[in-house]
Amino acid sequence: SIEVSERGKGRHMADVRKGRRIGNVVIVNKLRIIWLAGVVTAALSAYSQLTYTISNNEVTITGYSGDLSGHLDIPSTLGGYPVTAIAGGTLTFRDDLTSMNIANTVRSIGSDAFYGCDNMTNVTLGNSICTIDSLAFRFCNSLPVVTIPSSVTSIGFSAFSECRGMTSIFFCGNAPFADAGSFEFAPATVYYRHSSPVGPAGGPPC
Repeated sequence: SIEVSERGKGRHMADVRKGRRIGNVVIVNKLRIIWLAGVVTAALSAYSQLTYTISNNEVTITGYSGDLSGHLDIPSTLGGYPVTAIAGGTLTFRDDLTSMNIANTVRSIGSDAFYGCDNMTNVTLGNSICTIDSLAFRFCNSLPVVTIPSSVTSIGFSAFSECRGMTSIFFCGNAPFADAGSFEFAPATVYYRHSSPVGPAGGPPC
């Protein structure tokens, strides 16, 4: 696998002036223009502080190197490859994370991935996630609601345990296999829905 930092890709940027070309990249007013076989593609560095690995042409998110300042989007692609996994321990104890959207390309969330993100109040799980490993969201005490997509087949040990502010858990479709204590000490009501536009207690649609 290859360890990549989007910030590292710009290690020469201090020497860049408007329109200067470095290899196959041109920087113009912080807009990165990539020349690929005569085709020009433009992309803003919205995910410049995400770190990740590439293996078998798929991306695994491994961390975030800067201040989150609230919201984080886990994108569908990085470096031209699909983002399919979030590694264990990616964002543990990040009090600066308050909300998050996970792209529909992501299939797995590793153990302890968001452990102790005590100020996270909202998370949207992508509809391709199959596994949520142990302790992934443990001690996310400010998270009031979670919707589990129908794609999820396995929830690991204590994945959402000790989320003491959680009031509602919505399963889209049938409940997946859940290990012992997956939602332990999370005082929530569980709802099951099948393609409902609006769920009980005003939950988000499946």
